[in-house]
Parts: sequence; C-alpha cells; structure tokens
Amino acid sequence: MGGLSLAISLFCLKLAFSIESVFGSTFEMRMLPVFLSGTMFIISLLVLFKAMNMPRELLVSPEEIQTMKIATARMFGVIFVGLIYVGLFYAVGYLASTAISMHLVMIVLGNSNHFKLATIAIFSAIVYQFIFMGMFGFYDPVGRLIDLSTLSEFLS
Repeated sequence: MGGLSLAISLFCLKLAFSIESVFGSTFEMRMLPVFLSGTMFIISLLVLFKAMNMPRELLVSPEEIQTMKIATARMFGVIFVGLIYVGLFYAVGYLASTAISMHLVMIVLGNSNHFKLATIAIFSAIVYQFIFMGMFGFYDPVGRLIDLSTLSEFLS
C-alpha cells in the first residue's frame, strides 16, 4: 500500500515539475501542485515506514479492515481526480477545471447532494480565481478546448 502510494506521489511530483514556467520563476503555476505532490510523497514515506515497523501480532477487527478499504478507495479516488484536474487544466483552463474537480472530489468523498456540491464547487472556484489570479496576479492559461478568458478577466 505504501509502495503504491509512493509511486503515485512520485508520478504526480514529476507531472507537477513538468508544468511550464511562464515568467521563468519557480513559484508560480507549479507551486501548489509541487507542494501537494511533495506533501503526498512525504506522507507516503511515513506510511511506508510505519507499516514496516508495525508489530506482526497486531490484531485488526473486520470492521476496521472494511473502514480502511473504504478510506483507501477514497484516497485513490482523490488522487485520480487530481490527475483529471491536471488534464482538464490544459483543456478548459483554471476556472472550469477547478470547479469540475472540486465537484468530483466531493462525490468521491461520499457527498450526494449534487446541487449543493455544484454550488459549492462553482463558488469556491470563483473565490480561488479571485485570490490567485486577481490578488496574487498569477497567470491564468487559456483552455485549449474552451476559452473562458473573458470570464476569467472579469472575476480577476
């Protein structure tokens, strides 16, 4: 489990470092993905070392095993949504990909009220757009399939 998580986090870290730097600065578009992937890598290492040092006689109930399986499936679901986010980022731009990915993450985590989820995801994406593009002045790349640059400039 720890090894698979470590491999996925290394792959995500490689993807994060492959994001092009627009102005030559290290800390712009790739800062958050590198931070999240690096954090995932460190946590994966800690889980791996903890699992290797666990006593063999540790007893786990069937209910705990079921809970761990559900949590593991959700963890990999969130990682998969992160990979979808990277793909959507290039296809539809920051605003739409953030809203779609937030909606998907909330579904993966077990929420089922789609209207409420969509409202929260759209509102959060608009707030993130205002903070990162408007206040911090980060570059907002245009999506290759959908161009929302006019809306993006309005929100920034």
